[in-house]
Formats: sequence, structure tokens, C-alpha cells
Amino acid sequence: MEEKMEERKNKIDVESILEEIRKEIKENGYTNDLLSFDDCQVNMEGMSLNYFNKRAFYEEIVSINHSWNMAPDHAISFSGNIFKKFVTLIKKIIRRLIKFHIDPIVGDQNIFNFNMVKTMNMVNAYIDEKEVEIERLTLTQEQMTTQIEQLSKKIKRLEENK
Repeated sequence: MEEKMEERKNKIDVESILEEIRKEIKENGYTNDLLSFDDCQVNMEGMSLNYFNKRAFYEEIVSINHSWNMAPDHAISFSGNIFKKFVTLIKKIIRRLIKFHIDPIVGDQNIFNFNMVKTMNMVNAYIDEKEVEIERLTLTQEQMTTQIEQLSKKIKRLEENK
């Protein structure tokens, strides 16, 4: 008999908790209307640059190489009071219910992210190659400029000696 009394004390009254949540939603005036992207403010500061910064580009490459893979689920831990534990339980139930839908989306996103990272790595390699080529061409140009100057002086001397 005492065991049953103890069980009843430890059981969570889901209906009363849900009723409290419904009441709070009603009091706060929350609706089921979805937000549109127009409602979201995006800070574009620093997003459009008028110059190329190789070091910043390289740092971003390193960052995306480590963060392209998204996990479809992350740990949801029980902590806090009974209400927080209940919310955590609801989150876990919802996750299980939508897992079949979310996992393929996350998988597709990971494939896209992987391909974008691979492409950005190729762009980085291309930039490095072009920097080497520019250095080589600059050196060649300087050598040719020097050679043209020497030939011009030689021509001038020859014309003066005529």
C-alpha cells in the first residue's frame, strides 16, 4: 500500500502541466502564426567587403573545414525542476517523432556543406597558384623592363656613334 502511495507522489500529472502551458500561451497571446523571413533582422555588417583579405579567407577556410558536418541530434539533458524535466521529455518525444523527416534533410545539408567546403578549398588552392604565377610574372616583367632599358641605352649609344 505504501509503495502505491509513493508511486502516486512521484507520477507527473501531464494533463495539469499541459493545462498550465495552454493557460500561459493564452495569457501571453501567442498564436500559431509562423514568422516570415521578412520578420527577421539580419546584420549584414562586415558581410560585403570591397577588398580581398587572404588571411581572413584562410581563417574562414580553416573554420568551415572543421564545422561542415551537422549532427541531426544533440544531447538533451534532464536538469532543473519538474517542469524543466517535463519539457525535456517532450523535446525528446518530439525529436523521435520527427527524426525520420529531419535525418534526410540533415544528410542532404551535410552533402551540400561538404561540397561547398571542397569547392572553397579548391578556390583557395587556385588563389595560391595565381599568387605564385603573379610573383613569377612580376619578376619576369621586371627583368624584361631592365633588359629593355639596357637595349635602349645600347641603341642610343650606337646612334650617337654613327
